[in-house]
Amino acid sequence: MGRIESDVILLPNNLLKRTLRSKRMTRKVIVFAGAILATSVLVPTAIITHGYIVRPGQGESLSDWLQVLLPVGPPLVALLSVLILWRSRKRQPIGKGIAWGLFVASTAYMLFQLLTLSRYYVQISQDGTAYWGMLQLPAIWIALPLDIIAIGIGALIGWIVKRKLPTRSVEATL
Repeated sequence: MGRIESDVILLPNNLLKRTLRSKRMTRKVIVFAGAILATSVLVPTAIITHGYIVRPGQGESLSDWLQVLLPVGPPLVALLSVLILWRSRKRQPIGKGIAWGLFVASTAYMLFQLLTLSRYYVQISQDGTAYWGMLQLPAIWIALPLDIIAIGIGALIGWIVKRKLPTRSVEATL
């Protein structure tokens, strides 16, 4: 099928094209699933947040606005990472690592938030303490550090890939 020359596998043109096409399709399916997950968290979170914004006494200062709008941030970051992965074609390994790290971390947090929202939606929408404890605090203490760590790990992996694996062109042979 193919032969190995100096640590590079040379494949026939049609097999190489099918392999690359299936990898791209798998990535698009994963990114699309992340978009659906982020949207399914963003919509109920935005509805609950809107309920708190229209209450009297909310949004009197900048810090009040930041507190109320904070739970909407992680789903927006997840959708931003989806957009970055969906739209950009070729990236340097460090940028690619950062984008995938942010996507993985924000999507993992979205799973956590989706479980929380599906179980406690009514309680969160009616009780300010539940909103604070189940949406605001996790956004600060889980989502933010998780995203920062994932960006760092993604950049590190991208840097390692860039340093250890020099760019090689795979020449297809028949």
